[in-house]
Amino acid sequence: MKGTIVGTWIKTLRDLYGNDVVDESLKSVGWEPDRVITPLEDIDDDEVRRIFAKVSEKTGKNVNEIWREVGRQNIKTFSEWFPSYFAGRRLVNFLMMMDEVHLQLTKMIKGATPPRLIAKPVAKDAIEMEYVSKRKMYDYFLGLIEGSSKFFKEEISVEEVERGEKDGFSRLKVRIKFKNPVFEYKKNVWGLVPR
Repeated sequence: MKGTIVGTWIKTLRDLYGNDVVDESLKSVGWEPDRVITPLEDIDDDEVRRIFAKVSEKTGKNVNEIWREVGRQNIKTFSEWFPSYFAGRRLVNFLMMMDEVHLQLTKMIKGATPPRLIAKPVAKDAIEMEYVSKRKMYDYFLGLIEGSSKFFKEEISVEEVERGEKDGFSRLKVRIKFKNPVFEYKKNVWGLVPR
């Protein structure tokens, strides 16, 4: 994993559980608590999993619950670090552009492997979004959706459509229903377009 995302996770863990818990968790994998993580640094996935497992042990919370909480909270961290992705947007626009943002990251940062987040309109008030990754971070993905809803102050419901593995990739497809219509049909345009 790249340092950019791991740095946001560590910051979020500190915000959620405090420095003492996170410092001990970092030490458990041989990291100094004040370690500076550079954005392009490659960090072993297993070390990150072990840090989260230690936070789970220290807090008594299930590791999946921790990933979900980090996902919810990370939207706030991302909005501080990358404000241009959030400014003047609605939730549907933000979710629809996430895959493109991740594709751009893979071009800009050598070795970056963010998940695919493929979204498509399926009704005037709903999209389907598919998470595709080798990392199987389903709870983090669901937490990001929940955190995005809170950040943009838009009420949604999320229903799991499909979960499994195919071609070595973990996949989770969800249907996100908005309280109000977010798309409309227009003449001479194929399909749904943003309102």
